[in-house]
Amino acid sequence: MLSEDKYFRDLTEAKLWQRYCGFLDLSIDEFMDIQEELLMDQIERVSDSFLGKKIMNNCKPKSVEEFRHIVPLTTYDDYEPYLSEKRENVLAVKPHMWCHSAGTGGRFKWIPHSSEFLEQVTKRCLASLILATCGGQKGRVNFWPGSRFLLIIPPVPYASACMFQALAERFSFKAMPPQEAVQSVEFRERIRGGFQMALRDGVDIMGGIGSVIVKIGEEMGGQARGMKFSPAMLDPRIVARLLRALICSKREKHVVTKGYYGWWSGYCHLSRRYRALLGY
Repeated sequence: MLSEDKYFRDLTEAKLWQRYCGFLDLSIDEFMDIQEELLMDQIERVSDSFLGKKIMNNCKPKSVEEFRHIVPLTTYDDYEPYLSEKRENVLAVKPHMWCHSAGTGGRFKWIPHSSEFLEQVTKRCLASLILATCGGQKGRVNFWPGSRFLLIIPPVPYASACMFQALAERFSFKAMPPQEAVQSVEFRERIRGGFQMALRDGVDIMGGIGSVIVKIGEEMGGQARGMKFSPAMLDPRIVARLLRALICSKREKHVVTKGYYGWWSGYCHLSRRYRALLGY
């Protein structure tokens, strides 16, 4: 059992909400007190490192006000000579993982992550998932270990994939497609394989970069009429799921275009009511 799974096993729904989303009940003053405490803790940690001394001008601020006065605003360019070469000796803590951004102009921005940071990322990911699936109901938790995740993300070491990898090391879920099996597969084929699995086995949560999801939606709309069924689409589970989606979409008066992506669109348009009736 992974580290976060036990909380879903042992805690009530109300306590799970409090563990991951309790910050929503903080007042502004309470929130700021926590942020100031965290800032001072980080100053303590990095003050003796090479980069810490460089950015803070060999000083160690003793308060938030002093930090604001001493430490200049920085950009990635201030750190790039060290991070692009992954120079761990300039950091305060040895990284557990290196990841990079999508990059602009062919240039990646490399980012070191500590084990402690990844622990916090996992909690923030779970908080985001709870808020995204609660249907606006405070205290509601609508997913559990073993949920099926359709992941529209690039491979490691892209930052989004690293975040999901950190989550997978601490919380059990079924990735669609399995990330370790598609590391060398072209991104478009990864997405196609994930949608195929989702149609066959069902899906609980879809996660990905917003801009990528929008792009895929646009491509679906443009390609829907030209797509045809493949032999894989004859799987009885897929046929039954698509037929039910078509019926429900007709009832709800959604426009369902022809082709592979049109049928997928019909499935995605199932209302909460019909999904509950059909067991999705």
